[in-house]
Amino acid sequence: MKQIERIKTMEQHLDRASQAVMKLSTALDDYAEAQEALRELSAYYGSDEWKQDFADDEQGLLPKDLKRGVLSEDGIWNVLTDSRDLNTRMKEMVKGMTQRYALFFDIDGTLVSFQTHEIPPSTILALTQAKANGSRVYIATGRPPIIITNLGAIEHLIDGFITTNGALCFVDDELVSCQPIDKKDVMTCVEDSKAKGYSLIIVGRQDVAVLDPSGDVDRIFRQMLAVKNLDKASPLDVVLEQDILQLTPFFPAEYEPELMARMPNCVSGRWHPEFTDITANGADKGKGILAIARHEGFDPSRTIAFGDGGNDTSMILQAGIGIAMGNAIDELKQQADYVTTSVDDDGILNALRHYEVI
Repeated sequence: MKQIERIKTMEQHLDRASQAVMKLSTALDDYAEAQEALRELSAYYGSDEWKQDFADDEQGLLPKDLKRGVLSEDGIWNVLTDSRDLNTRMKEMVKGMTQRYALFFDIDGTLVSFQTHEIPPSTILALTQAKANGSRVYIATGRPPIIITNLGAIEHLIDGFITTNGALCFVDDELVSCQPIDKKDVMTCVEDSKAKGYSLIIVGRQDVAVLDPSGDVDRIFRQMLAVKNLDKASPLDVVLEQDILQLTPFFPAEYEPELMARMPNCVSGRWHPEFTDITANGADKGKGILAIARHEGFDPSRTIAFGDGGNDTSMILQAGIGIAMGNAIDELKQQADYVTTSVDDDGILNALRHYEVI
C-alpha cells in the first residue's frame, strides 16, 4: 500500500514539476523578448516627450479612445519596478541553487602549506565565496586551541572548531563535546615516554605540557611546522591535574602497536612519520563532524571534509563527500571520494568548483 501511495505522490510531483518547467521556459522566452521594450519604456518615462504627452493628455488634446496607460503616474513605474524585483528574485533563486554544505578543513597540509606555512590566496578566495554562497566553514585539526595560530586570514569565516582530533569541539564560546583520555592510559604513556626517552606533548583541557628530551618537538613543531605558543607550555604536574584530551608521542610507527596495546581506551591517528596523536576511543574527526552536525542542526550527508593525513581518515569516511589533497598520503587518497590538487596548487579552490560550491 505504501508503495502505491509513494508512486502516486511522485507522479503528482512529476506532473507539477513538468508543468512548472514548461511555463517558466515559455515565460523566460517572453521576458527575454520584452527586454528591448522595457529599455524603451525606461528611456521614455520622465523624458521631455513623456512630459509633453502627459501635459497634452491632461488638457484633453488626445483622442478619448486612445489607450494611455503609459501616461498614468504609476503605469510605467510599476512595470519597471516589478521587472527589477523579478531580476532580483531570479538572482536569488540561482544563488540558492548553488550547492550549500558544511565544509570541514584540516589545517596543516590542507589549509596551510607545509612550504610557506601560510594559507594560499586561492584558498582564502574560495572560502570567502563559499561563505557568501551560504556554506559553513569549520576547522577539523589535531592541534589543540593554544597552537591554532595560523588561521588569521580566514578567522572571520570560521563557524566552529573540531580540535585535538575530535576530543574538543566548540562553536564560538559554546562547548559542543569534550572527551578526555582515561587517566590510567595517560600515565601509561607519560611513564613510557620517561622510561624510553622519547618526546611527548600532553594536551590538557586548559594547558599543554611538553617533554622534549630528544629535541623532536622543537625540531618538528617549531622549526618544520612553524608552530607557535609552545613556549607557553605549563609544568607537567599542573597539566596532569586537568582532563587530558590528547597525547602526542614522538616515535616511529613500528612502536605504535606495542604502546597502544597497553592503552585500551585510546585510539591513534598518525599524520606524520615521526609522531602520532592519541585520543580517547570515540574521539576522532569523523565523530567531531557528527557532534557539530547535531549541535548546528544540519544533515551530516551535506558535509564535505578535506584532509591530507592519516588522522583525517575518519572524517573523510564520515562526511557526505571526502576530499583528499593532492599532497595527501596514498592511504587517504584511496579512501576519498575525490582527489584534488595539492594545497600549493589551488587544491581547495579546484575542489569547491568541482562540486559547484562556488
